[in-house]
Amino acid sequence: MRLRSSQLGQGSSDLRAVTDGSFEADAFLPEQLAAVRKLQAETGESFEFCAVELGYDQSRGASPVHAMSDNLEPETSIDRLVVMVSDPDDAVAVSARELRSVIGTMRTRMGDPVRRIAVLSLQATTEASILAANLAAACAISGQKSLLIDANFVDPIQHRLFRRPFENGVCELLLGQTELPNITQFTAVRSLDLVPIGHDISRAAEMTERSALALMTEMASDSYDAVIVDAGPANQTGLSCAQGFDGALVVVQRDLTALKDTRKLMERLRSGGDFPVGIVVVN
Repeated sequence: MRLRSSQLGQGSSDLRAVTDGSFEADAFLPEQLAAVRKLQAETGESFEFCAVELGYDQSRGASPVHAMSDNLEPETSIDRLVVMVSDPDDAVAVSARELRSVIGTMRTRMGDPVRRIAVLSLQATTEASILAANLAAACAISGQKSLLIDANFVDPIQHRLFRRPFENGVCELLLGQTELPNITQFTAVRSLDLVPIGHDISRAAEMTERSALALMTEMASDSYDAVIVDAGPANQTGLSCAQGFDGALVVVQRDLTALKDTRKLMERLRSGGDFPVGIVVVN
């Protein structure tokens, strides 16, 4: 998957990371140092900024990933499609970092920071899920405590991308069978937690009406700096899952998704009270 263009939203994209100046080049592995220097050359930013962008933090052993157990290596604890970890120079990883930075400058209609984002797709379901995973990882690697919620009732893949067990999740939460802390799993990316889809997805329609997901995960704002929701295709279930969050990111397929369908979706999101963050076009 290649991202053809980034989102179209309000606010400035000129966001700069704040560091304490404590980074030292000799604390990094040679390949990490090379990656930081390369990003410096491309962006003109400081060593500290580029190190943060790539997820290299000395307090974490200059590594964006930690193993989930002593005998689990980082490269086997997460799917390579999460390129924020496996290949930070990949176009999707770069775009995920750009989206994270722009979202960080945005405000809701009430003037509050945009912290809870729903990712919807128009004929780009898998690509949207991969983008949601990488956006969540980008937020976490930048230092934000982040939560990724898999509410894709058509093709839920987040538990596979992060190699986590298929356990209770969004379905059980919406059915009132559990609470959010009980279904939250850690991942191999520091500061990133995951809520999987759960089991009884056949009852999606009855579970997702009236902004239920946003209401039942509202408490996450007390514990997380960023909440990314993979809401799946922009059908009735997906739109219901996206309602009530701070904004929506719509992923469309270049040369496949009709412009009129995109406009219709954006109008529907606006009429429903949502604040569309923007559009991402993928090849």
